[in-house]
Amino acid sequence: HRCCLGVQDRDEHGEDEEEVSIVQWLMMAYPNGACVKNERGYIPLFLAIEKGNIGWEEGMRDLVQAYPESLHEKDPVQLLYPFQLMASIMERLDSSIILPERKQQMMTCLYHLIRACPELIIPSS
Repeated sequence: HRCCLGVQDRDEHGEDEEEVSIVQWLMMAYPNGACVKNERGYIPLFLAIEKGNIGWEEGMRDLVQAYPESLHEKDPVQLLYPFQLMASIMERLDSSIILPERKQQMMTCLYHLIRACPELIIPSS
């Protein structure tokens, strides 16, 4: 399930372009928004992970690309890196009530978060 604006843009030739997710649209309109913290100290990546309904292709990747440093930040409450926060949330979910597609979407996000920043899981010597 993809959360889109519901309106397709048209290119200069009047051809329909791909639908843009809300996150993608916000990142185009306000590129620095990915690094702005809310009143609780959360950046949008942490909010997206906690909300749990944005897939990698639907906006999570755009948040990471707009603010790659977010991969090295820890959330202000649990002091977890993004991949740890995602794994923690997945661990707490009741697998009997979560849809398989959603579980796969979360696993894909976790994979990409780890792949983008493997040095965080490799012990330093």
